[in-house]
Amino acid sequence: MKQLTRLTALLFISGLAFMMNGQTKNSISFSSKPFTGATTHKTVFKAGDNIYARVLLEKTLQNFALELDAWGLQNVREDGLEGKYTHCIVFEIKDQNTGKEDQIPHEILVYLSANDLTKNQLDIDISPDEEQASMYFYGPRGTFFNRFSSLQDEDDYIGKVINFQLVLNEYKKDDKYRYDKGLTAVKVEGNSTPGYTKDTFTKITSKSIPSGFITIDYTESTKETQRNWYNEQAAILDATREKIINDHKK
Repeated sequence: MKQLTRLTALLFISGLAFMMNGQTKNSISFSSKPFTGATTHKTVFKAGDNIYARVLLEKTLQNFALELDAWGLQNVREDGLEGKYTHCIVFEIKDQNTGKEDQIPHEILVYLSANDLTKNQLDIDISPDEEQASMYFYGPRGTFFNRFSSLQDEDDYIGKVINFQLVLNEYKKDDKYRYDKGLTAVKVEGNSTPGYTKDTFTKITSKSIPSGFITIDYTESTKETQRNWYNEQAAILDATREKIINDHKK
């Protein structure tokens, strides 16, 4: 009887751990440590914390990915990474505290390799530790930490607790427009008009779009601590980028 009771307790604890560490599909979860093994999910962080995210999808990343445009290709070429990254996915960071329907979300591009497209899971560096950082970003302006450590007056995060929503955008091909050779979207009749070289895409609006919510506590923040957070993450980004470039040359 005692053995049965002990087994029941172990099963309960295991089930509880699974629920705590489980993640539903089409969702984005967050943690203060990289998602390796039994990582505990978190939703509330203090400004300056290490933050990581995991995207779990019902479909593969191919369904959300866009081919790199001229700007994206130029970035990877400048870094000598042409061929390593071929696509990107686009995340939106929405400030839930503003309550403004016309608020423009901040978009973050995450570069993908051809092998990434077959996956239905992706781990993301939001504000990583230097030893754990692994993602390529072209520059600090196009990063998650740039948004969360913002010192722009219109954000005014200092002294507040801010709720954000992170959304992975999904797109469909737009049959009404194509890019011409100058990468200007021009209305055409279908996609077969001669001289037009690249498809355009329209964002899909759906309740099932992958997303997650994160809260950042700025009540103890100052402009100096925010600037330090940004500078620290910018240095980590530069070091990680340099490592990726050097590894690609080998």
